[in-house]
Formats: sequence, structure tokens, C-alpha cells
Amino acid sequence: MLQAGIEKERRAKIANQLLTFIESPDFKNPIEDLVHTAKRLRDGIQEEFRWHRSDWNKRLAAYERIRWDGSGIQENLQRVFRGEVPKPMLSTRQKLALPAPTGTLIGEIAATGTHATKAGGR
Repeated sequence: MLQAGIEKERRAKIANQLLTFIESPDFKNPIEDLVHTAKRLRDGIQEEFRWHRSDWNKRLAAYERIRWDGSGIQENLQRVFRGEVPKPMLSTRQKLALPAPTGTLIGEIAATGTHATKAGGR
């Protein structure tokens, strides 16, 4: 306002009007709604991420079991064709392990279960 060349009295009046507006429900209610909406969306995306990660882990484990069992079945079929005795199928299965992403929001949530802004960062 100073750079716009507005007189001191006029600046004071505008500042008072601005303060009155900022303290009014016409300003506070939409701002509070915006903050609550942003929080709900953030919480929702974190929950969605956890669900997807769990689902992906289940699917990866299923694919690994299919690969493992398929390999065992194939090996046993080859043994039978060669006149050998099939090996018992092992019950121990290796879990496919993927590295956690780093340097990303998803990696941060995966590593800490939260985001820096939620924990007081930035």
C-alpha cells in the first residue's frame, strides 16, 4: 500500500477492514474447511498407499508362489520323463523383496508412516 501511494489514513482504514474481514466467519469458515479438506485428502492418500502396498505385496507373493510351484512341477515332470523319482515339493518359499523407494513422498511415507509436513517439517 505504501508503494501504491496510498495515504497513511487510508492505509490504516484498509488495514482495519482487512483485519475485520480476516476475523469474520466469511473468511475463517472457508479457510478452516480448506484445511480440513486438505487433511482428509492427505489422510486418504496415506491410507490408500498403505492398502495398495499391502495388496501389491500379496500379489507379488502369489506370483512368486506360482513361479516357485511352476518351477518345481516342471522339474518333477522332467525327472519323471527321465525315469527318475520326483522330488517332494518344498513348503518353504522365498518372499520376493523389493527395495523401498527413496527420495519420494511414497518412500517417505513407506519409511516413516508419515510425511514431514505432518511431523512438523517445512
